[in-house]
Order: sequence, then structure tokens, then C-alpha cells
Amino acid sequence: MPQTFTAYKAGGRTRTVQNLGLTNGAPTPEAVAFTFTGLTSAPSSNTDGLKNLGLQKTLHLLMKNNATGGTVTIQLWGYHSAFDEWGVLTVLNPTNGQGNAISISAGSNVDIYNIFNIEGIERIYVQCTAFASSNSATVWLGTNTI
Repeated sequence: MPQTFTAYKAGGRTRTVQNLGLTNGAPTPEAVAFTFTGLTSAPSSNTDGLKNLGLQKTLHLLMKNNATGGTVTIQLWGYHSAFDEWGVLTVLNPTNGQGNAISISAGSNVDIYNIFNIEGIERIYVQCTAFASSNSATVWLGTNTI
């Protein structure tokens, strides 16, 4: 039986993960959010990155380093229109109460999957901060409520 995919258009909350990579305005299950072949700059415009459809609470990230000899590191950014600013997404360090920037590194030919809380974030941007590779890195992003 073929796998089905529902493209939600109401902007509501979802249980299943919805891919943020957009093709012709409609989400598709295999759409890539970002492809890196070198370093990228931080977001600067309120239209950078991808829209968090329906303001979902959870970000699912899969990064695949297609490299043949190097590590790729990415950093996550979030945007909220109430502040009209981008900020580096952080996780709380319970030992000292400080926020640590979310920075993810993958060695050659390594796939990494992570889940992050993005409640309230309206747009997501992925910046490539280290690229010691001879090929590329690919990032898929998806969101859901749970």
C-alpha cells in the first residue's frame, strides 16, 4: 500500500510531523529544507528561513552530512514577529541555568536526528557555521504539536 501524506492547509496543530520544505506552497514528505555546500550567514530578514505552519511546538531535524572527509556544523535560529528579531535557539543547561546555543555537528557520512522545543517561534532558519567537506550537507525540518 502506498504511503499517503496529508497537506494541512488550515494552519492548525498536528500530531504527525509536517515537513517544512515547501514545494509550490504545499508541504511534501521528501522536501529538503536546506542544502549546504559552504558556510552561510545568519538570517537578517523577517522572510528568511521557513515558516512554522500553525505555530507547532516541536521541531524535528534530520541532518545528513554527505561529505567525504569533513565535519559540518549547523546552528538553529528562531524568529518571532512580536520582537521582529532573529535569535539563536538555545537549550537550558540545568547545572548553571544558562542557555546553550543549539549547535549540531556531523562527521563524514553521518546522519543526525534531533527534536527541539520551538513553542512560539514563527520562522526557523538553519545556518552552516563550519564546513570542512568536499561535498554537501542536507537538512530536513518538520514540525508537530506533540
